[in-house]
Amino acid sequence: HKIVILQGNFGQTRIPMSRKAGFGRIVLAPLLYLFLFIFPVISWFSQNNRNVDTSAINKILKEADEAYQHEDDPESFNLAKKALTASKRADFKEGEALACRYMARVHSNRFEFDSAISCYHQAQSLYKELNKKKEYYNIFNNLGVIYGRQSDFIRSLEYFKLAYKG
Repeated sequence: HKIVILQGNFGQTRIPMSRKAGFGRIVLAPLLYLFLFIFPVISWFSQNNRNVDTSAINKILKEADEAYQHEDDPESFNLAKKALTASKRADFKEGEALACRYMARVHSNRFEFDSAISCYHQAQSLYKELNKKKEYYNIFNNLGVIYGRQSDFIRSLEYFKLAYKG
């Protein structure tokens, strides 16, 4: 058996090759090199480049909240939507979750309860992923309010109980 030595950024890799495996020497060695050395470096680089400055997104979220406090639902919704897009692009999960919550508030004010519930569930799944328990259980309270506004008091009570457990 012949041994092919691949030299990469993180050392050497020895790959045994049989003499009969002409195809293996030509195709498999470069493929193994890609999987062992190149792809991990690219993956590491792309993950570490996600450290994006989130201050601009946080500013948009603050403006969305202020617009909501001043009862300017269209402006609040547009800003929250803008923050959601920017958060997704920057892989800023906390910004995504907060933007979803802000959008849900506006949907709820417009009596668009299905959309509000959907946005709250999106935010809740993000908070679960981030292990933000307080925010996660707070969503149950918000859902309880929405179901109460729809006169679905049994479901509303179930969500309030879930919020209380948190």
